[in-house]
Amino acid sequence: MVNGKCTKHFSKSFNASTSFDSDGFPLYKRRDLGYTVERKGILLNNRYVVPHNRNLIVKCNAHINVEHCNYSRAIKYLFKYVHKGPDRATEIVDGTDPDSQDEIKEYLDCRYISTIEACWRIFQFEIHFREPAVERLPIQLSGQNIVTFNEQDLLDNVVRRPGIENTKLTEWFEANKKHAEARKLTYADFPTKWVWDSDSKHGK
Repeated sequence: MVNGKCTKHFSKSFNASTSFDSDGFPLYKRRDLGYTVERKGILLNNRYVVPHNRNLIVKCNAHINVEHCNYSRAIKYLFKYVHKGPDRATEIVDGTDPDSQDEIKEYLDCRYISTIEACWRIFQFEIHFREPAVERLPIQLSGQNIVTFNEQDLLDNVVRRPGIENTKLTEWFEANKKHAEARKLTYADFPTKWVWDSDSKHGK
């Protein structure tokens, strides 16, 4: 309790069904059954119940909160939060010449792997993944594809760059001209059978 208010936002409101708020947090179903319990002079009802699992409480002899996630943003948050490890900061007050700084040594000193991340890597579990995989397929009009270049590059050199006109869309058209099996695939299904080579700007 802080200033007479619960920091966990209890008591909760009654809900006919479970839903999610704008931040992805669950608003659990809470039925108004009319039951109340008096504790320290305060009447408590279903709005004050913390989500829990009775079997886990008995087995572990501790109160364990249980949250059911059925929202992609909440699952992503939990996955990163559990495996991110503790934060670490290193600060040095030194009067030596700043030109003599060993940046490689400083980087290695600040690299820290927690026990959770170490076990995850030892067992060779995937750190980041997305299922199903997402492939971005650009669409553009003829001669209007996006081109990236450095500020100091000469415009003539950029225009004459080999393969600058090739994109995933144009290569899909080229594959349809040359290969009968490619004609059976839509543009969205094309990455399931063909791979885009970013170096040569060709599908294969």
